[in-house]
Amino acid sequence: MHELEREARAARGNEALLRSVLENAPDFILRVTIDGTLLFLNRLVPGLTAEAAIGRSVLDFVAPESREIVLRTLEHVARTGEPGTYECKAIGPHGSMADYHTTVGPIREGGRVVALTLIGRDVSAQKATERALRESDEKLRLAIGATGVGTWSWDLKADVVSWDEALCRIFGVPCAPQSFDEFLALMHPDDRARVGAHVRRSAETGVYPDLEHRIVRPDGETRWLLGKASYVRDASGALVLLIGGTFDITDRKRFEEQLRHAQKMEAIGQLSAGIAHNFNNMLAVIVPSIEVDEALVRATVARTLRGAGYEVLEAADGEAALRVLCAQGDAIDLVLLDESMPALSGRGVLEGMRARRVDVPVIAWTAHVGLMDGARAVLNKPVTSAALLRTVRQVLDG
Repeated sequence: MHELEREARAARGNEALLRSVLENAPDFILRVTIDGTLLFLNRLVPGLTAEAAIGRSVLDFVAPESREIVLRTLEHVARTGEPGTYECKAIGPHGSMADYHTTVGPIREGGRVVALTLIGRDVSAQKATERALRESDEKLRLAIGATGVGTWSWDLKADVVSWDEALCRIFGVPCAPQSFDEFLALMHPDDRARVGAHVRRSAETGVYPDLEHRIVRPDGETRWLLGKASYVRDASGALVLLIGGTFDITDRKRFEEQLRHAQKMEAIGQLSAGIAHNFNNMLAVIVPSIEVDEALVRATVARTLRGAGYEVLEAADGEAALRVLCAQGDAIDLVLLDESMPALSGRGVLEGMRARRVDVPVIAWTAHVGLMDGARAVLNKPVTSAALLRTVRQVLDG
């Protein structure tokens, strides 16, 4: 008799424990028939009653696009007796749709699967975070792609270097170098020692200053690059990772060299002779500054024009250009306009000028061949100061 009482008390204790687990579990725990009819659920989402749920198919609460995977998983577990999982969209609080990760297990009697358990966890917040991260990664990828930068990383502990496709294209190689010596072999012979010393010094100090250097591509072409990087430290403060980006600044370097050469050649002749003729002309120079070298290009162009006697207004993007033109359009004699700009393209600026009846001649500044519709002339990048000043004078003299 006492033994039966102890067993009864133990059974009541186990039942109370099971009831407490079911009532307080953060997940939804369901018992269903092998065809998915709901027999029991441990709790309800807000807005749903037990009377409205028991006896109905679980598929009634699942989004149409998720029903096939749910039904297929239930059939598999019922047939094989092996647990399964699925992810679906199903009714959440107050009738809204939520994301659930569900584990399905068999309930056996006499060796047969007679029912199923479903343990569903609301993973909506996790899914939303994953979607936000994917969108952020895609935006970052597009932004990096727009700048033309090649990205890389160096795992200092594992001594593993990773390059993205953009950086491989810049160097003209199919994959990242497998060693530091292979990396240095890609450098211009005159820059190789300097680059090696720069990297080793940065590993000692934990600071990687910007570095301009040349490389020699496998096809023999020499390119100028600008490298920017930062170190990452672990919890102990040790350097564990170096991540960076590399810009191809060859066009900027060529442009600077062309300007220097042309300025020397013209210092006594053309520039000096034209100064007096140019004093009465105001020019607007509009070149974007989204890339590292564009701001320097715009400043160099503006300095060349001022040195020739022109008064120059500068704008860094299309929207700023329209504001300048609307405010001082009557005083501006010529616009030097970059075709590719953030916020508003060169073509968009031209359309804005026409809409606002700003009638100022435009020289298109572009990397593409052909004349921008509405421009009086085109300057193809890179351009010498002689070509720049000659084209400006020709358009002004009309």
